[in-house]
Amino acid sequence: MFMRGFVVAVLILPAVASPAWSQQMTLQLTLHGREIEGTPISWDEQRVFMLGRDGHLWDFAPNEAEQFRKSANGFQPLSHGELRGLLMREFGRGYEVSGAGQYVVVHPVGQRDVWAPRFDELYRSFMRYFAVRGIPVEKSQFPLIAIVFPSQGAFLQYARQQGDNVGPGVLGYYSTQTNRILLYDLTNGSDDADWSENASTIIHEAAHQSAFNTNVHSRQSLPPRWLAEGLGT
Repeated sequence: MFMRGFVVAVLILPAVASPAWSQQMTLQLTLHGREIEGTPISWDEQRVFMLGRDGHLWDFAPNEAEQFRKSANGFQPLSHGELRGLLMREFGRGYEVSGAGQYVVVHPVGQRDVWAPRFDELYRSFMRYFAVRGIPVEKSQFPLIAIVFPSQGAFLQYARQQGDNVGPGVLGYYSTQTNRILLYDLTNGSDDADWSENASTIIHEAAHQSAFNTNVHSRQSLPPRWLAEGLGT
């Protein structure tokens, strides 16, 4: 019943090759006990891709969706302000949320000016790289999220909670599912420590995140690993 109803609901939406928020609708539904809100971007009777207002890409079978309803005409991603509030509630004590340009960054308390400007400069450099070569890319429709953990232990614990298989040698990664960059501060907040490893990590992962949010790559159909990693170097 839910499968049939959900497919009927999304089939009335116009199919578009790239997000056209004004032509879509926003749906609310319950998925595995969690209420989510977003817009279906691809679907058939076996599989639905739904893009959340925070940029999370949900991938599920139609019969897994319950209590779905239309909540709005069109689709509007969360604003920077809404996203800040959501992230503060999620991470809470010991963290702050700051922003610069396209980025919203969760980081340890006291590092307000350390992370977001660097991430945003990388995004702008990415856009300039393609612009000067005459290659059209789309501006990210979502604020880009990065999560900076104070330690390797906190980073690995969170990754496990997300179901991501991350080894101790990993310094950070970009998740195509959540659309977030996750990493930890190798300097432990020290002003005297060498920041080069942090810089290398954010350069690599920000390139991935930028590519997947400007239609250089598709989160629904992942590119070959050699191509994705080549762009991140």
